[in-house]
Amino acid sequence: MNRKIVLIHKWFTPGVAEFPLGLAYLASYLESYLGIKNVKIISKDYGLEEEVLNCDPELIGFYAYTAQIEDIVRIAKKLKRSLDVPFLIGGPHISSLPKELPEVFTLGVIGEGEETFKEIVELYYQTGRLPPEKLAKIKGIVFHQGGRKIITSPREMIKNIDQIPFPARHLFDRQLLLKPGDALFRYEKKTCLDIFTVRGCPYQCAFCQQPTFGHTLRLHSAQYVVNEIEHVYQKYRPENILSLIHI
Repeated sequence: MNRKIVLIHKWFTPGVAEFPLGLAYLASYLESYLGIKNVKIISKDYGLEEEVLNCDPELIGFYAYTAQIEDIVRIAKKLKRSLDVPFLIGGPHISSLPKELPEVFTLGVIGEGEETFKEIVELYYQTGRLPPEKLAKIKGIVFHQGGRKIITSPREMIKNIDQIPFPARHLFDRQLLLKPGDALFRYEKKTCLDIFTVRGCPYQCAFCQQPTFGHTLRLHSAQYVVNEIEHVYQKYRPENILSLIHI
């Protein structure tokens, strides 16, 4: 069995399915720019550890909100007892609080992840490890070195987001992909598929996280959006398509 890059998304609310579109973008970016297809995305609310171990992972990435971080650290520590591989974390929590990188993680990805994650995977495949002297040259991460947390220079946002391929929806079970779980459509019990049309948020609301995708609005072109709508409708036939802003 080929070893996998395993990306983990724990549902925020038990029993309420969530489609991890952000991780699907990471997978498609690796496939498009590095030709890497051995990515496994696990998205569920329980039984994560057993499924990860069954994948024979060579590298593990976690997505986490701040409200989940204690649970994610617990899962990572449990897996760490059986696996000697790099453990990465990304998402809103580490992007907002990089100085709080838990010891169980090799490094954290700060902000927009596609290009940063690609460089991390390239380094790991080239050297078989993630040495601190090499990590220091990768923008947009935080890692441990000598008892300190090292935060590298900020990663520039991808200006032309049309260069990002459609998310790797083919990696998911159709039932998760076409969940009737979004608040706008839950009452209808109709299938819904999400797409992102914009990245970034120009506002700085006190109650919100620091935007993972910056304060500058970056829009997909109209043609990109039309192409994605046509693609998902022809392949998956959802009853609703929900356009989202990726902040």
